[in-house]
Amino acid sequence: MKFDLLLQHCADLGIEVSYEDLGLGRFGEYHDDELRIVLNRRNRADQMLSTLGHELGHAVWRENGKTARCARADEASAALIISIAEYAEAEREVA
Repeated sequence: MKFDLLLQHCADLGIEVSYEDLGLGRFGEYHDDELRIVLNRRNRADQMLSTLGHELGHAVWRENGKTARCARADEASAALIISIAEYAEAEREVA
């Protein structure tokens, strides 16, 4: 369900999402010049969700995935995927 919401968010932002075989070890890519996210069709469902969130983070910041910027994309991804209630529950579980 969250995956569908992220796909809709991409559509609302005018970002195309496509699926290609990116080989082993590559989960996804963001192409700012094309406003396009490419997801590796080899990904498992959980990888699709986290990768779409990560690449959408790059899209929000309008940046291609450079190593120094990956942390910012990860933070944006987490904010899109994990609700405040889910985060609070996780904190309670580890406290």
